[in-house]
Amino acid sequence: MGVESSSHPLLYFSNEDLPPKGATHTRPLQITIKCMGTKVPMVLIDNGSTLNVCPFRTALTIGLDMETIIPSPLTIRAYDTSRKVMGTFKAPCKIGLVETIVEFHVMDITPNYNLLFVRAWLHPNEVILSSLYQKMKIPWKGRIAIMLGDGEILASICGGKRK
Repeated sequence: MGVESSSHPLLYFSNEDLPPKGATHTRPLQITIKCMGTKVPMVLIDNGSTLNVCPFRTALTIGLDMETIIPSPLTIRAYDTSRKVMGTFKAPCKIGLVETIVEFHVMDITPNYNLLFVRAWLHPNEVILSSLYQKMKIPWKGRIAIMLGDGEILASICGGKRK
């Protein structure tokens, strides 16, 4: 998979990008980020969803309270259930080397992740990701920032602009 423009290097995945155990895993892509200055592990990256979700317990952990959360009338339907959104908030997040403001929808749920990041964050930041390779690649200052899944806040920089 590759993306190239005059201002960005070519982004792609190859067999060298596979995790040590190869392509036989079935793990989702989860990373660790900083949100509002707090380290948050188990952030699920899902490019099939459309809303960034923050479970209420995570909102409390990163220092939010009900006064900070803006009420929302939304109800989210997934599979055969519907859940009301408690509210929304925008927070500074650092994903690898990229710092951005992310809007989250707070829900009183107990999933197996601490935050859910979706297309609404991925596309504007030109992130290329792969659950197979357990990595995210992000154009960063004319180079490529690589974030590994299931890991600490780790980003390596490689390459330069192609001529």
